[in-house]
Amino acid sequence: MGSRALVRVCWHGGPSFSLDLAGTVVLVDPAFSKPGDYPPWFDDKCVNPHAPTVEEFLTVHRPDYVFITHGHFDHFDLRTVERLAAALRAPIVGSEAVVRTCREVLGLDEERLLACPEPRDSLDRAFEAPAAPAAEASRLWEDLAPGVRFRPVPGAHWFTGPEGDRVAAKLAGRPERYGVMPCGGPMLGFVFAVDTPRGGRELTVYVSGDTEFGSFPEGPFDAAVVSCGGMLMNPSTRRVEGPFLDEAHLARAASETLKAGVLVPVHYDHPVFLTPFDIEKLRAELRTYPRAPRLLVPTYGNWETLLA
Repeated sequence: MGSRALVRVCWHGGPSFSLDLAGTVVLVDPAFSKPGDYPPWFDDKCVNPHAPTVEEFLTVHRPDYVFITHGHFDHFDLRTVERLAAALRAPIVGSEAVVRTCREVLGLDEERLLACPEPRDSLDRAFEAPAAPAAEASRLWEDLAPGVRFRPVPGAHWFTGPEGDRVAAKLAGRPERYGVMPCGGPMLGFVFAVDTPRGGRELTVYVSGDTEFGSFPEGPFDAAVVSCGGMLMNPSTRRVEGPFLDEAHLARAASETLKAGVLVPVHYDHPVFLTPFDIEKLRAELRTYPRAPRLLVPTYGNWETLLA
């Protein structure tokens, strides 16, 4: 296998990144919109500040799939998905709610969409997959390409599930709030699996979306790309809450629950967070765990080896 990268990561700022899985490229939660792409609610505090424009992205990247973790504007950017769909044939992958929104709001054809396995109890079993019989667990995987698979993993996050369904329904009839919350549905993470050459064991990469502490799946995973960050404004109460996932809790989750070989923190640079996230503090927290992951802090817009 040598030093050839089997899995690479490219961070596009905020929650947005690409994974190259042995040649199959998936783009996760692309949020590239700028002020003016939405009604006035979408201002500088909503923008992914280090993201390329869609046009800049497409000059370099041609993903095979686009994955959406949940229905919040900073992860499910309707304008970005619409523009990518117009330029690419890449299927959009997400929950039934995400897929329905792509079909009914963006007008995408059914063959462009891939809904994650339903019913919900299947996703609950995926959350507990290490304890599931091998034959049953295998049915939870979807093939992306020869030797590359994924499965959805549910997690907890505010304004998702039934609460998210109610909020999204209220906003659906308000054009001045278009895009604030494109849909409800579950909070989904994803596990990607890549076969290694010569029949070696598979490599697994967990992608968290906005999964909160206490609802991460049990590892081990070879790598984990985890959204983290500081304090947030609750849009319902207008009170500052959090932090969403601070340095200490991320280090604990990555080391003890995810049991990750490599940890990639993302999203913490987004202005939606009202307090900073300190990478050096995270590094120090990781040193307190005997089996802590290696920390990879990617630079914006550059492919970097995640697993080789």
